[in-house]
Amino acid sequence: SRPNEAARAARSGNLAGSLENSTSRRRQTAADSAMALAWCKLAGAEDRVTEALTVARRWRAHVTTAGAVHAAVEWNIMVAELLMLGGDRKAAQRALSQAVTHAAPARFVRTFIDEGEPIAVLLEQMTRGDTRPQDAHDAFVRELLAAGAPAGVGSRPSGTQAVAVDAGV
Repeated sequence: SRPNEAARAARSGNLAGSLENSTSRRRQTAADSAMALAWCKLAGAEDRVTEALTVARRWRAHVTTAGAVHAAVEWNIMVAELLMLGGDRKAAQRALSQAVTHAAPARFVRTFIDEGEPIAVLLEQMTRGDTRPQDAHDAFVRELLAAGAPAGVGSRPSGTQAVAVDAGV
């Protein structure tokens, strides 16, 4: 199966070891970030949430410090997903709120839509919970929910309305 092939490829290339050492002197690239995101998804699916969270938090700090806004959005979403897998819904909402804060000015809608129902559910919970986004971002959260929410979470617009492509993707 494809997931097993991906796992074998990640292990054979020692992807985990190289990603965990994200503080190396070598310059990190967008390709490194994409590989790290894929590895974190795989590790989360293999129930290695703690290990994946360690890598994800390092990358989130790295891209945030570097001012890479789109990558910061992606890594905050990844941290939120991993925290949900680990059972920490409140912390997941806080991480997702950080993603919304980074994404709203640039309108990075697609990044959220691509993550599907788990993120849509967290966004919906944020509109009612303690980690409610600030008023300036409420409209963006509503836009995200309208643009890509699965049935039952919000209304799904037609194809042309749902295609909001992030800049730089």
